[in-house]
Amino acid sequence: SNFRQILQCEYVAMENHHCLLMELLLPEVNLQLRPRLLALKPGTRIVSHDWDMGDWKPDRVVTVEAPDKPIGREKLSRLYLWTVPAR
Repeated sequence: SNFRQILQCEYVAMENHHCLLMELLLPEVNLQLRPRLLALKPGTRIVSHDWDMGDWKPDRVVTVEAPDKPIGREKLSRLYLWTVPAR
């Protein structure tokens, strides 16, 4: 699926690519980055692991089992997908 392809992205320089995978950033960091993320080229896809971006609703959320997850009570991970909107 397209979502799986997005997850295969590596960390990339935000100014030069159309896909950004943010992993293990805390919620306040996501919120601090949000203005820069919204300034990316429209259509850029952003994936975050376990943390949302406040009132910017994701296009899709996928919950997967993570039985070996060392942090948190739930043994689940959430993947959030956003697409930068047109300006």
